[in-house]
Amino acid sequence: MAKRSKKESREVRPYLIAADLVMIPSKKIRNVDLDKDGKIDGFQFDIANPFYTAEPVSSVRGLNVTVDSEKIDPDRISFVLRDQRIGIKDMLTLYEVSWGFGEVASVYIEKSGGLKKGSHEVECTLYLRPSAGDYGVGDMEYPKKTTMITE
Repeated sequence: MAKRSKKESREVRPYLIAADLVMIPSKKIRNVDLDKDGKIDGFQFDIANPFYTAEPVSSVRGLNVTVDSEKIDPDRISFVLRDQRIGIKDMLTLYEVSWGFGEVASVYIEKSGGLKKGSHEVECTLYLRPSAGDYGVGDMEYPKKTTMITE
């Protein structure tokens, strides 16, 4: 069997099937009042681990989110797993917290007033580096584009 080059390996990405099936388990966006002061602080939507096994949170190398063509600054994005809110940049250091396959977490976006009710185009790309190794392809990229509804 001929060995594939790194470029060819990156083009063959059967793991993307998992992203399509499990990564965005719900099409609902929820506006959130974090400090319970009656004002909406941001919004969140659910995301599930698309990798075939549990991974430490530190395996998440990045998360890009675009809503209605507006790219969200990573400093405004948090990952919420089992009621723990973690800044995207802080995830790289959390080796002791694991995220199970298919386990649902939330992506929280800080935005005063949240999102208007109705349909929104959401693009979410999750970058994972499996803890057991990168299988010669580097970070695994899980892109997902979908229409979601704010209730």
